[in-house]
Amino acid sequence: MSTEDASAKGSGAYRPDIDGLRTIAVLAVFLFHLNIPPFSGGFTGVDIFFVISGYLITSVIQRDIHEQRFTIVQFYERRVRRIFPALLTVMVLTFFVAWLLFMPDELRDLGASMAAAITFSSNILFWMQTDYFSGPTDFKPLLHTWSLAVEEQFYIFIPPLMVALHRWLPKYVLPILAALTLISFVASCAWVWIDPSGNYYLPHTRAWELLVGSLVALRITPPIASKRCRDALSVIGLLLLLLPVFLLSKSSIFPAWNAIPTCLGTALLITAGQEHPSLAGRLLSNKPMVGIGLISYSLYLVHWPLIVFAKYALLRDLYASEKILLLGVAFVLAWASWRWIERPFRNPKGFSRKQIFAMALAPSLLCAFAGLIIFRMDGIPQRFKGQIALAVRDTTQTKQKDICFLRDNMKWEQWAGKNCFLVSGVKNEPVTLLWGDSHANHYINALRDTSDRYRQPVLFYGSAGCPPILGVNFKAADCNRNNKHIASIIRDFGVKRVVLSAYWQRYMESDWFGRDDLIRTIQQLRDMGTQVLLIGDNPDFPFANPNYLGVRLSKRDNPNAPFYSSVRNDFSFNAQLAPLVGNDNFYDPLKDFCLNKKCLAYDNGNLLMIDNAHYSKYGSTMALSKMSNIFH
Repeated sequence: MSTEDASAKGSGAYRPDIDGLRTIAVLAVFLFHLNIPPFSGGFTGVDIFFVISGYLITSVIQRDIHEQRFTIVQFYERRVRRIFPALLTVMVLTFFVAWLLFMPDELRDLGASMAAAITFSSNILFWMQTDYFSGPTDFKPLLHTWSLAVEEQFYIFIPPLMVALHRWLPKYVLPILAALTLISFVASCAWVWIDPSGNYYLPHTRAWELLVGSLVALRITPPIASKRCRDALSVIGLLLLLLPVFLLSKSSIFPAWNAIPTCLGTALLITAGQEHPSLAGRLLSNKPMVGIGLISYSLYLVHWPLIVFAKYALLRDLYASEKILLLGVAFVLAWASWRWIERPFRNPKGFSRKQIFAMALAPSLLCAFAGLIIFRMDGIPQRFKGQIALAVRDTTQTKQKDICFLRDNMKWEQWAGKNCFLVSGVKNEPVTLLWGDSHANHYINALRDTSDRYRQPVLFYGSAGCPPILGVNFKAADCNRNNKHIASIIRDFGVKRVVLSAYWQRYMESDWFGRDDLIRTIQQLRDMGTQVLLIGDNPDFPFANPNYLGVRLSKRDNPNAPFYSSVRNDFSFNAQLAPLVGNDNFYDPLKDFCLNKKCLAYDNGNLLMIDNAHYSKYGSTMALSKMSNIFH
């Protein structure tokens, strides 16, 4: 990513081994994003970048302060030369491709991402967007700029701090930075349980990784005189940073303690090579490793938009041959960006300070303004005509906030209670409670609109990202609190039947809870005097928003004919859930919506989903018509 240009200016010598480290980092991230199985923890490449950035930036600041030539203006001039030319180029090209390819929802989100990327607040935007209806991250082509934002926020904080410490507390520079490192690390470990998404994206829980690099730059350890010791430490460091790439996965708690091996390994490798080349350093200094390291920033910028657009256009995951082709294209584009965009702008003789600031400011403002306009205009749906326009018509009703669905940190006290009866039903009929996450919420508008079909009153209680499971301490504190009130709801409203609906497979695969926890919850609900019913997982498509099907369907002779597409579901999973409540109390959406492991995504001019895994109003109405055993 946007690390300092010469790899070790703080020591006055170019360090090719750090470019080699960049190669490991960028390839780990790239191969992880390509879903190549051995690299399940490749996201730790970003953490390698963070440590390198902290080391190099602190080295530069420390050197310039000691030589009494440090200025804030010069510091940010270097950052602008390094970061903006390639970033703006990739952003503009991404926008043009998205204009041609994206549906309104995705283009609207891209508009917000553009404004955030330019202001280096992407991490905050994506943290705020972390809910069920923000759209899958697979189709956010500027998602990867969150890490640039974290770095730039660090660059705002570290220069004035270093200057102030050197002026007033010169003896305490290292202890104070060490204390800040510890505080940030403790915050990261705590935030895992408070706000997992914030822990991943926000600067206060990521700062310790950059500060680890700062501590190395400030020589927290004495010089290592022994060659054997340097070589041993470098090899240990290399192993420590490589192992998480293969051992961690998306379900791992991160960063917190799981980021220690990566950060410590990177720090050991850099430390071992500070005085003389180390064994691992020499391995990393070969020409191919250094060459890829030199283009690593551009490669990081281009790789994710390429993956996003390829998967969006194909409406499926990439085949092995396509992944190889995409790797090649990314390397060509990255080299071209480095050769004709990065290098010319980094040369002070090519452009003066005033010119570089002007050339960065004008297009940045234009991109930010364009992004905000696109966002405010909802992705400009007027771009589409005919059948495509039909496919992108409004599906926002299911996404709208509802007083009965707790989301965005809403508390139990904000639930609307008696106003959450979706079906009023017939007097003296037993009350049915629909309880779950957004996979219960996507039925509520259809239930309201078809309420005259049912005799039994239906009450709804749901929380975003919160499975209807009792007795499990989830990462989201609000989820635990909200679930504890289910007994009082059952008692106060005279509930006799409880329908559970959630994104079951995703939760269980991510170890949120297990089969035994669901069995225990069912028994606890029965002990409260209720009949328990279960709705299995609905189709989960591999693409972000099936309204993109409009583009594909418009090319068919009969665009209104049913359209089936591959899904990510394990078709045996629902069958394993049925025995927990009995077949008469279970509904399997896959049996009614799928054929030969492909599921209905579009029918008679109507979209069944609003994104990859949530029903549209049409889809939920169709599903309800088939579950007569659940709602009476």
